[in-house]
Amino acid sequence: MRRAGFHGAGLISAFAGGGGGAPVFTLTATTAGAGNVTIDRLTPSGGDCTIDWGDGSTSVAVDGGVANHVHAYGAAGVWRITVNNPALITQLDIRDGQISNLNTAELAGSALTYFIARDLAAPCTVRSADMTLWMPTVWWLLNMPAGVYTTNSSDMALWTPASWRLSNMPAGTYTIDSAHMSAWGPTFWYLFSMPAGTYTINISHMSAWTPTDWQLRSVHAASLTLTVASADLAGWTTTTLMRADDNGLLQADVNSILYGMYRASIVPRTVAGGTINVGGTNAAPSGVFQAAAACPVDAATPGKEVAHELLNDGCGVGFNVWAAVTFTP
Repeated sequence: MRRAGFHGAGLISAFAGGGGGAPVFTLTATTAGAGNVTIDRLTPSGGDCTIDWGDGSTSVAVDGGVANHVHAYGAAGVWRITVNNPALITQLDIRDGQISNLNTAELAGSALTYFIARDLAAPCTVRSADMTLWMPTVWWLLNMPAGVYTTNSSDMALWTPASWRLSNMPAGTYTIDSAHMSAWGPTFWYLFSMPAGTYTINISHMSAWTPTDWQLRSVHAASLTLTVASADLAGWTTTTLMRADDNGLLQADVNSILYGMYRASIVPRTVAGGTINVGGTNAAPSGVFQAAAACPVDAATPGKEVAHELLNDGCGVGFNVWAAVTFTP
């Protein structure tokens, strides 16, 4: 007995990858009953793409269109979705947990400027080597199921993303080196809740950035090498969220982050409020949480006193203080 969605030669096809993409882009939708399946964004540039939903229905993704694509299936089933002209796809956002079998090899010939893949069903195959032609302003890969994941920041060295996020991922091969990101200038940069890999983050590579939100937290402790000096953070005057918690950092690193954010604050900061978190599994900063015993604050000021100054400006410098600073007691 055939289930709905099995047509012709079979349900699922996968392309082995390489550099040239594929004749069609495919996904699989698995429905438990009648209901909707959504592709949040599939935008072609330079022409239209036809989405075949696998149940005899089609719809058109029009040139430049950013609206979501919702299809109502009439019954439970496993459905092969195909999209023609994948080389035209420049924006893709998939986050429906009924969808599986994302394979980026099929998009290796595309030039995506926007990519979000999150909360999908197993299996999926995502490889940064398929993305060397891309130039995304937004790139998010998070909350994915078990599958095949190979992410190497060297494949992204020519990118200039405004928003980059890699988080909550299953086991895979992850090689992330901030040296490949030195020419970036993202507003949002997130790397957190990551399994074993090789994570080499030197904040000096990011010193010219002016991020709003920056998070390096809960990265597999044995896999992370973090290098930070206070001078690396002195230009971060636009930051409202700075998290480096739960990384097993030493006291000297925690002190450097706090003093670096203080240096950025007294430039002065161009924003008010905000949150700094260097707590969790990190070592406690030095000293006692109290107003600075000596003004002005400098590199010798104990870390907990720096935290107090970030919140209160007890030395009366006159900068926009932070709303919250969290550290290990």
